[in-house]
Amino acid sequence: MSARVSTRISIRWPPEEASEPTDTLFLSLGGYYVDLRINKYTKTIDWALAGQRIIVSEDPLKVEFTHPLDSHCHAPGEQGHGEADVGQFSKLPNGDDLEVGEMAAPHLGGRVMPYEEVWRELDASEEAKGWILESVDEEPKVFYARIAGYFIAVKRTTSSDRYEYAAVREDREDGRWVSKHASEDVRGVETMSGLSEGLRPEKWNVGDIVKFGGMSVIVRAVAQ
Repeated sequence: MSARVSTRISIRWPPEEASEPTDTLFLSLGGYYVDLRINKYTKTIDWALAGQRIIVSEDPLKVEFTHPLDSHCHAPGEQGHGEADVGQFSKLPNGDDLEVGEMAAPHLGGRVMPYEEVWRELDASEEAKGWILESVDEEPKVFYARIAGYFIAVKRTTSSDRYEYAAVREDREDGRWVSKHASEDVRGVETMSGLSEGLRPEKWNVGDIVKFGGMSVIVRAVAQ
């Protein structure tokens, strides 16, 4: 089961110039992914999303990303809620990946526009082990992803018919998990640094319902 850890180098909405306003970490394993983009200047969530990663075609490589959790959706039933997007990928001379497609541009009021994103794979040489988990319950809805020395948790809660989002990112440095981002309200979100009991993912299979901290979760992908 292939694992991928990558960061975004730039985004461009033609004819605008390319820029990178976020610190982005993308984790994928098997047919699932979790993607967290933190605004570099406000240190708040720019975009948090998670779901399935489905190969549409191999040549050219086209990938469909479903969005059962998408922080750009602010209320149940909102237009665009849960919609998928499709990106086409090609290799650049320096080894980075160019993704092109169309998606809603938040800075243009959500108008669907062509985009170009450049992605760079990060060194995950510590180990290729990892997993992606999804909460059994819808309230809150939480996705967890850990691949090698990287961990993301993204959470959606409903309050007064509106969605609220929170996220955590931790990187493993010198043998311990270090917080890189934590939203203000991360109550109920488990973290690698906060787990009091060791995990046994070597016993997990895709589709199993297991405990992650105090939360029941579905194993969506696992590689050991």
